[in-house]
Amino acid sequence: MLRRRMVDVICFSKDRPLQLDAYLRSLRQEARFDFRAAVLYQTSAPAYADAYDRLSRRHPWVRWIREEGFRAQVEGLVDRAAEAVLFGVDDAVYVGP
Repeated sequence: MLRRRMVDVICFSKDRPLQLDAYLRSLRQEARFDFRAAVLYQTSAPAYADAYDRLSRRHPWVRWIREEGFRAQVEGLVDRAAEAVLFGVDDAVYVGP
């Protein structure tokens, strides 16, 4: 029997909460693998920070990480990853499995 692999999805986002929402919804709908998701995000204005706060409530299954030292944070996420890592960006969407 084949064991399903766990994938850690790390998505990067800056000032694009609407696009990120589409990415996360499409990931959850179309992924045919077990995964955990984390979003490493950055904002340039309070309005964006508010939008990410709302988005985090809409997607509580995601680990939300405000960017503060990009390289160290990414290395930490990768070091703690399961078996595989998938990097994503906020302006992509999945349209099929």
